[in-house]
Amino acid sequence: MQKTKTLNLHSKIANDTLYYIYKYIDTDINIDDLAKEFKVSKFHLHKVFKEQMQANIYETIKSIRLQKASSLLLSNQHSTITQIS
Repeated sequence: MQKTKTLNLHSKIANDTLYYIYKYIDTDINIDDLAKEFKVSKFHLHKVFKEQMQANIYETIKSIRLQKASSLLLSNQHSTITQIS
């Protein structure tokens, strides 16, 4: 029972972290603030996120930002690369 409870908690932390990243992708996302938000240590947050998502938090943030930028470049014909970056 304890193992299932722990797995569920880890899954919730990882999913909530991913939601937070998508919600605040346009801001400076600070891992210390994320850890405080979810009431875990920074080390534990990194470990749980990597375990659940198979990618570290920094790689995920970078990937999401690049996806968003490429989408904006394709869909917003009047914006320049400098404006989007």
